[in-house]
Amino acid sequence: MSRIMTNSNAESILPKSVTRFIKRRFSEITGISLILSGFLLLIALLTYTPSDPSLNSAGITEPKNLLGSSGALLADLLLQSIGLVSLLPSLVLFIWGAQTMRKRPPTFLIGRLGLLFLTLLLTSLSLSVLPIPSDWPLA
Repeated sequence: MSRIMTNSNAESILPKSVTRFIKRRFSEITGISLILSGFLLLIALLTYTPSDPSLNSAGITEPKNLLGSSGALLADLLLQSIGLVSLLPSLVLFIWGAQTMRKRPPTFLIGRLGLLFLTLLLTSLSLSVLPIPSDWPLA
């Protein structure tokens, strides 16, 4: 059996300035991707129409959601499961994207995702006590 020898003290092939440049660009691309994801999620939620084809609404019409059938499906799932609290993940994606672009990405990501899930659950449960608005699109 062969052994692979690695030297943890070995220098990189690239100069340190190039390595830093690549890390900065990767951080910026990740931040822009998170902000774009939050923006797309917000568009899907704001252009939600109950008559769009989704898992519980069959139809042959074209979806009115700006993101098409995938946006209609995502918005329908989020609004039916957690209601208006579904706007919170887009806000979180905006904030995490801005932090990542500023070279301060969020730490303890697993813990933050768990707390986000718990916050979504508890906030939606708390808001379920309030009366349903008359213009709410879901029955």
